[in-house]
Amino acid sequence: MAASTVFISEKPSVAQEFAAALGENFKKRDGYLESENTIVTWCVGHLVSMSYPEAYDARYKKWALSTIPFIPDKFRYEVIGSVKKQFSIVSKILTSPDVKTIYICTDSGREGEYIYRLVAQQAGVKDKRQLRVWIDSQTREEILRDLEECSALYGEYVRRVFFADGDALIVPTPLLLELLNYVKEHFPYAERVTSYGRASNVLFKSEEELKSLAQAGLDMVYL
Repeated sequence: MAASTVFISEKPSVAQEFAAALGENFKKRDGYLESENTIVTWCVGHLVSMSYPEAYDARYKKWALSTIPFIPDKFRYEVIGSVKKQFSIVSKILTSPDVKTIYICTDSGREGEYIYRLVAQQAGVKDKRQLRVWIDSQTREEILRDLEECSALYGEYVRRVFFADGDALIVPTPLLLELLNYVKEHFPYAERVTSYGRASNVLFKSEEELKSLAQAGLDMVYL
């Protein structure tokens, strides 16, 4: 395992979508997909949960008015028994010394963030560049469907397109190029396409990638 970049999703089906969007030659492994430079892995919903009260003291296993409320000084967490194998796989990947950057591709709401943060905490992830992929639509099909619906309603009126939701440049370049070409085709009167972007993610893309995005119609990035 020598890949330096990891994408971790909330479920296997979304991991497959990210792998397809990345456009690399992935090989299927046990619990993850691997190319020369990238690993795509997944949770299976929650891998880690808060410990039940009896983990603190056996007397809390049976509820009684005399023992509630129970507020521990420090909350405990544990790996869920039915998914210990996948947690072990994910933990080994996330803490590998070869891995430098982790893209968090769990659902971008509170629950999805919680799923990943508990895994990272339980695995002891440290000294990694951890980046949140902040999109509501997680699959290529969902993103294109949203654009298609917008085009059907407003296509001829749209003059400017803005890729919002935080930082579109965190999206893999092959998928961004597909989206830009889709915008060009379905919004023929659009005069400008812009996006938010963090400086760190601009620097993370190669000069060739940035040139290809500009040539595909990305006019401006707001840092």
